[in-house]
Amino acid sequence: MHNLLDTLAQVVEDQGADESDLEHFVRPLLGLLSDVTGLESTYLTSIDQERAFQKIMFATNTNDEPLIPEGLQVPWRDTLCKRSLDDGRIFTGNVAGVWGDSDAARELGITTYVSQPVQGVNGEVVGTLCGASRTSQDVGEEALRLLGVCAKLISWQLQRSELIAKLHEQNQAYAASALLDPLTGVFNRRGLEKEMKRAQSVVKRTSQPFHLAFIDLDNFKYINDTYGHDAGDRFLLQLCERLRTILRQGDVLARVGGDEFVVLGWPSTMQVDDLPAFKERLSQAIIGTYLLEDKVVDYAGASIGVVSAQFDESDEAILERADAEMYADKKRRKSKTKATT
Repeated sequence: MHNLLDTLAQVVEDQGADESDLEHFVRPLLGLLSDVTGLESTYLTSIDQERAFQKIMFATNTNDEPLIPEGLQVPWRDTLCKRSLDDGRIFTGNVAGVWGDSDAARELGITTYVSQPVQGVNGEVVGTLCGASRTSQDVGEEALRLLGVCAKLISWQLQRSELIAKLHEQNQAYAASALLDPLTGVFNRRGLEKEMKRAQSVVKRTSQPFHLAFIDLDNFKYINDTYGHDAGDRFLLQLCERLRTILRQGDVLARVGGDEFVVLGWPSTMQVDDLPAFKERLSQAIIGTYLLEDKVVDYAGASIGVVSAQFDESDEAILERADAEMYADKKRRKSKTKATT
């Protein structure tokens, strides 16, 4: 038994207990089980409880004509694995006498059978580690113990892989949420900075500039004070939806303050001469009627500053220029309002 454990330890060490490739981890264990048990086939299955079938994932067969071929799928209800689990029996050398009602076992001619469950993170049975032969064989207690150890090792590996996958998914979701404004779902300032760095890399490759529009919502405080913050939130949500409908593929919308937004026009053939049209398109999307539950608000528009990024210009400098253009636009809009009153 000492040599057996040494061999098993070497398999785990060579493949790496944290190896993410399940096949590379399982195949040496199947080979070891085949040597120790002397069974024709040793194999790992997966169980799809919802679709009620079992699939042979990996198998080692000692005969040229495999007893249990990889990829084989059978109805779960008719398998020896299910009978083994239901009866709590991990070994029999007389399948026909114990489970004679199994059509699958009869068709394959299985006489000797061993099985141990493989468990997922929550302890549910997700597969089985099995061995089978057409002839009657006496599988010793040490071999059965090895089968249990290998099943636990594979369970741990599967659980680890599943946990890592879930952690990766959660990390991605957290990273994404850290870049998004929680109210509107558009990028926040951190997300905008990341997108600007991506845009800068495209500029260096293509020499095509990107454009930036800094938007400040005039009189947004009045909407909040008059209709309440819930109405203000609904206004912002509608505003973002309007802006999304006119953005080109690749353009970026970000909320960088309570009533401040930035639109990054992705690097393209658009030139400086096109900036007035870019600004007008944004302006017209924002102007209009907003329905805030039972309140209707006619919104006169926002102050917008639009700039074209210069080569090797820092993100901070681009935002500062756009911000300055926005304030200049705000001043013009105020002067125009005074002149008409």
